[in-house]
Amino acid sequence: MPHHILILDDDADFNNLLTSVFKNDKAGYKVTSCQDPQEALNLFEKEDLDLIVADHRMPKITGLEFVERIRSHHPSMPVIVVSAFLDNQSARGFINLGVNAIFLKPLNVFSLLDKTHKILTEVGRKPSKVEDKNADETVRAVHQQEYFRTFPCRDPKTKALEAAIKSKQHFKSSLLLIGKEGAPFKEIIDDLRALNKNNHNIYIHLLPSKLDASSIKKQVDTLVDKETETLTFVIPPLNELTPEQIVSLEDFLHNKGQYLPEGLAARFIYSLHNAPDELLEKNIINEELYLLLGNNEINIPPITKCLEDLTSLAHQFIRSYCLENDLESVPDLDDSAIEYIHNYNWPGDYAEFKNTIYNAVKHSDGVSITEDDLTGMVSAKGGPSMEVSLKMHLENIRNDYVKAVYHLVHHDVDKVCTLLSCEHALVNDIIKSNA
Repeated sequence: MPHHILILDDDADFNNLLTSVFKNDKAGYKVTSCQDPQEALNLFEKEDLDLIVADHRMPKITGLEFVERIRSHHPSMPVIVVSAFLDNQSARGFINLGVNAIFLKPLNVFSLLDKTHKILTEVGRKPSKVEDKNADETVRAVHQQEYFRTFPCRDPKTKALEAAIKSKQHFKSSLLLIGKEGAPFKEIIDDLRALNKNNHNIYIHLLPSKLDASSIKKQVDTLVDKETETLTFVIPPLNELTPEQIVSLEDFLHNKGQYLPEGLAARFIYSLHNAPDELLEKNIINEELYLLLGNNEINIPPITKCLEDLTSLAHQFIRSYCLENDLESVPDLDDSAIEYIHNYNWPGDYAEFKNTIYNAVKHSDGVSITEDDLTGMVSAKGGPSMEVSLKMHLENIRNDYVKAVYHLVHHDVDKVCTLLSCEHALVNDIIKSNA
């Protein structure tokens, strides 16, 4: 039986083009097309569909709203978005909803057909709507807007990680994130912050060079207002601090009451590359700091232990890079690239994986990414290239600086743009990443 595809686009000419392209493909698809989103929703309820190709900017119902409704009834229905108008916020919304692909007009129809074939091949027999209603809690959480962005969470280990983070989001005093060098500490902290959307909880990211009490007090005085209830201090990875910086940190932790406004609760997020016991044995920390850390731990699995996530995570990075750099063409991973990312040992973990994908997209032809493209982005030592490492480091510094200015000017985006000569879109993206 041929696969049944629904085309939704309010532009009659483009709708006819897509319908003709799919009907004439050698795969022999059955194609139903409509220009009205509400009509498409009605068809979705009546027809047994295998895949939907949808526009975004349409009257009455946007493509984002359309996909949200589809996902609420059928979370695993394959969806491809094809649009000429896609702002960053909408694109991120589609990514969070788990659409299978995003194409910008004008598009390469051969790439669209190839991607459609790959999606339908990977999906195989789709679950019925009744079966899909009973999909696991992680999938249903998408409709509930409880997004976990660090990993796609298709692998059992990352599903367990997501559950651990959600269960510990309201921790009272300290939280330990333990992962190898290159682990996604920053991304997970961003997810924690997004889960806990209490505007009265201020996050302060401490720099290694600013761990002395006076520097911390300046940040506190700048950021805290009368409505602040809790301060969450994000401590740099302990393994990367000098002995002098460790002493400064210990001094602040012992005397924090002297530097915090009366009645204000404080909690701490620590990042470690080893368990606290190992840090103590290696004399990286002393017994007093060891006791202050506590035992409220979250262990972050290396990406080589999360193989079911790698292809989706790579696609997530590809889309993110294209959005951040306003690229019209979104390349796809060919089979050799998919095999490579599953077989390579990624010694630099999540950071190396992300940097490699970003650099591969940057140098791609806009159509596909091959194994050769990926191997060319990995340095001889097995880590990210110097160019990519420097770029990511500078981007992190830039983002932290923008966030600091944003707080200093009392969340006035226009002032941030004026002071830093930045585009509104860039500032909004940086702020939303920590919203």
